[in-house]
Amino acid sequence: LQSNTAPATRHQNVIEDDNPYNDGVKYWPFRGFAFPPSDFKGPGDMRQVDELNAKLELSFVYGYRGDRSRSNLFYTKSGKLVYHTAAVGIVYDQHSHSQAFFHGHDDDIVSLALHPDGVLCATGQVRSLKGPPNPRILIWSTETLQALKEISGFHQRAVISLSFSSDGKQLASIGSDNSHSIAVYESPSADWAGGKPIGAPVGVDKGHNAEVFEAKFNPVTNHVVLSGERMLRFFGLKESPSLTESRIWSKKGILKHKDKKDAQTDMMSVAFGPDGATYSGTVEGDIYIFHEQQLTRLFPAHKGAVTALWFDTAPGVNRLFSSGQDGLVKAWEIPEDGKAQPKTASSSRLRWATQIDGKMHDGVIDLMGWVTPGLEAAAHSLHSNVGHLLVGTISNEIYELDMAATDGSPMCIMQGHFNQARQGHNNFNYELDGIASHPFAPEVASAGDDKTLRVWDLTLKQMVKIRMLKHAGKSCAYSPDGKLVAVGLSNGGWLVVDSAELETKAFGKGGVLRKERIGDLKFSPNGEKLAVASNDNFIDLYDTSTWERFGECRGHSSYVTHIDWSADSKMLQSTCGAYELLYFDASKKGRGKQIPFASSLKDVSWASQSCVFGWPVMGIWPEGCDGTDINAVALSHKSYKLPGDKEAWRRHLVSADDFGTVRLFHYPCVKRRGGGRGQTGG
Repeated sequence: LQSNTAPATRHQNVIEDDNPYNDGVKYWPFRGFAFPPSDFKGPGDMRQVDELNAKLELSFVYGYRGDRSRSNLFYTKSGKLVYHTAAVGIVYDQHSHSQAFFHGHDDDIVSLALHPDGVLCATGQVRSLKGPPNPRILIWSTETLQALKEISGFHQRAVISLSFSSDGKQLASIGSDNSHSIAVYESPSADWAGGKPIGAPVGVDKGHNAEVFEAKFNPVTNHVVLSGERMLRFFGLKESPSLTESRIWSKKGILKHKDKKDAQTDMMSVAFGPDGATYSGTVEGDIYIFHEQQLTRLFPAHKGAVTALWFDTAPGVNRLFSSGQDGLVKAWEIPEDGKAQPKTASSSRLRWATQIDGKMHDGVIDLMGWVTPGLEAAAHSLHSNVGHLLVGTISNEIYELDMAATDGSPMCIMQGHFNQARQGHNNFNYELDGIASHPFAPEVASAGDDKTLRVWDLTLKQMVKIRMLKHAGKSCAYSPDGKLVAVGLSNGGWLVVDSAELETKAFGKGGVLRKERIGDLKFSPNGEKLAVASNDNFIDLYDTSTWERFGECRGHSSYVTHIDWSADSKMLQSTCGAYELLYFDASKKGRGKQIPFASSLKDVSWASQSCVFGWPVMGIWPEGCDGTDINAVALSHKSYKLPGDKEAWRRHLVSADDFGTVRLFHYPCVKRRGGGRGQTGG
């Protein structure tokens, strides 16, 4: 096979031998010919089987969606934590450091509400590319992990906020349509079980044409309060509406107060006091207090936006918690006297204390001093339970604060990559592209658009190392001995660090040789070379003893997506955005010679299988697929054998696709549309 852009001929694609089954195979969406090994026997060949002796089972999820969702982290009735990330609802047991999963969604979950019983919860998702045209809301049990009700048909694009009424019979939802429409659904019983499916909402209305942040049911007045850009809006259900009018009434909060010249500002967060008063945190750092729709009091709380509020109305507590852009978490005592200013809790009632500007401040925790250096400490979610406060930050970290702890030191429960969009502005384009498994240890490295390189211990089930990057990480790879990690950057640069301390050992400056992202990089099996593939359509070769560039492979007509080394460290195979599979001789200095005839490499053993095209992976492509539907494939490090096999030759292959599914296949997967076994996780 010559360059994929060249017309195919019989000489190129038909092997002149006695085996009729090793001729080139053409399949969609690959734009070349895939050649079986010379000893492939066709039907009946053991390599053509698609039977599997294993299955994929989700064991742990590293991450939490706190950057683009709000009020989505809660204690359940049993004291466990419930939250979400990707398309998975997660119930986390702190005592056993284990997770249970709800798999009912088919695309990213973006909102979550806990039922007053502490057992049920509702989760809302974005519209699925492969499902119904409207996003779904699912109501499920955190104990059985079974879905009780499904709601859909009204909202568009996504369901971005959810909240249950205090009696548990009503559920308010906000959509991401241009009007951020509100809907209220009602169940005959508070347990949402049995009976007829939940039909149309009992009331709908427009929410706000500009950005909104969250909506919550007031547990005392049973009104829904929506916070957003320069507004706070109150909704309720009419008792006896006419047949022609909406059942929902709507009133704007009156953002005027004698103590503030211009009180109309972005309202970022909402909480409710035991008397039904509404508390709202502003982008300017104040907390407003409303009775009905009237702003009755305000006080300064944080330097920067008040990103989250929670009012603990438990007997003997009666305390307002706030989190701000300044990285502080504060506990406020709200005086009954409407003229007295709220103050942070005294040390006699709450043992938190933080030194700020040389002075000690009671009732304050400086979360910035505990989060990962370089990350933001502001929260998007606060929730308390029996002397503990959960904090979900916009950097996708979960902390628990002990209200009785003398030093106030928080416990870090979860960490993950995050979206670096500016506060208050949704940006859904940030990605986690780089991931690599250690060659022999239970360890994984990842690099993402949050400009961090992280290392995860799969035995401890936690992040163990992190390093800040100057640019977004787009790819990463371990050296064969596991001592080095290479990271490809978004600006065309690359970085090599030692895996022990993540200290720099070598780097290639971006914007000089290559200006576009490094889509993939790989160490050669002997560890002597590093291949770096860029969106400039080139693959650069580096000598790992000097880190000098000694070669370049060119020939792709689009950005290079994946590369693999041959087992002898001499050859490269690579795929690109034009669905080409090219081969290069990377054994000598200078330009890597493109090998024109793919048939001559049909018996080459490859050290990895990252390329999504070729004979060994042609069965992973489903019917009607597009060339971009499968984003990545990976081959198991070790082979295995089944009873009856003379030697261990079988291996597993996994694929990750655009629909949030990871599929397991037998390798090689050559039976067309091999099916495999899937696991959806977002």
